[in-house]
Amino acid sequence: LLRQKKMAAFRLPVAAAATGVLASGVLAAKSMSVQEWASQPLDEKAARRCASLEAAGDYVRADVALIHSSGGGAGSSHAIFETLGAKTNALKAYRIYSKKDGSEIVAVARLGDTGLDGHKGIVHGGVTALLFDNTFGWANAVSKLAEDGDLEVVVAALEADGSVPPPQTSSTGRFGFTANLAVNYRAPVFADTTVQLNCKLDAIDGRKRMLVGTMVDLDSGKHLCDATALFVIPRAVAAANTA
Repeated sequence: LLRQKKMAAFRLPVAAAATGVLASGVLAAKSMSVQEWASQPLDEKAARRCASLEAAGDYVRADVALIHSSGGGAGSSHAIFETLGAKTNALKAYRIYSKKDGSEIVAVARLGDTGLDGHKGIVHGGVTALLFDNTFGWANAVSKLAEDGDLEVVVAALEADGSVPPPQTSSTGRFGFTANLAVNYRAPVFADTTVQLNCKLDAIDGRKRMLVGTMVDLDSGKHLCDATALFVIPRAVAAANTA
C-alpha cells in the first residue's frame, strides 16, 4: 500500500507537467485563423503547380468559399483546415481545385516537417487517408452538382468573388457519406514534402457512388498511393429524388 501511494505521488506531478506541456503547446500553436493559415506563402513546387492549375482555364479553386466565409465558415471546425492547418500548422497548405465540368478534383498539399509523423519522418497513414477522404468528398460533391445541373452557377460564383450560394439542403443529405475508403500505400509519404491528389467519380450504381484517386510526390513525381472510395446517398433522399 505504501509503495502504491509513493507511485501515485510520483505519477501526479508527472502527469500534470505533461498535460501542461501539451496544453501550452496546443495553445501556443493556435496562432492563426483559418484565413491566415490559407494565406501563407506556398513553397516553390506547390506555388508553381497551383499557378499552372489557375492559368489552365479549366480549373477553379474550390475551397475559397469554405475558407473565407464569415468566421471561417465550415473551415473553422474542420479536421484539416483547422486542426492540422490553422491550429498546429503541421499541414502547411491544402488547396483544392475543381475541373469546371466537375470531372476531377486536384488537391495540392504541403506536408510540414513535424506534427504529422507515424514513424519518424514519415507521414502517418491516417493523415494520408484523411487527405484522400476529404478530397474524395469534394470530387463526389462537384460531380453530383454537375449531374444536377447546378455546378455552372457554383463555378461562376467562385470565379466572381469566391462565394457560393447557400445550400438548400445539408451536404450529407445531398452528397451522401463515405461508406468505404481503401488506400494502397505504394511508397512512404515523407514529412516536409508537397503532394498532389487527383480524385474523380468512377461509377454510379443507384445510391452508390464509386470514386478513384491517386497521390504523387510533386518533387520527384513518384506515385505514393492510390485509393478508392464509396459514397452512399441516404435512402430517403434518393427516394425523394426519384419520386
